[in-house]
Amino acid sequence: MTTKKDLRLAKTIKKYRKQAGFTQEVLSIKVGVSEKYIQYLESAKRTPSLKVLRKISSVLNVETKDILS
Repeated sequence: MTTKKDLRLAKTIKKYRKQAGFTQEVLSIKVGVSEKYIQYLESAKRTPSLKVLRKISSVLNVETKDILS
């Protein structure tokens, strides 16, 4: 079941990805996951592990706490 928190996280990842000027494909390559996984994250079908979330934050040059808030 998708929660409001999951939807907010998905929206935030997408927002920061777009601000960085990355496509889902580029982000997936930089993070080391599949493009499909990024699609799942941005549609709230999956929740990233803390390790993946930290990689995403690093690649997007934002604090992990900013993605979580």
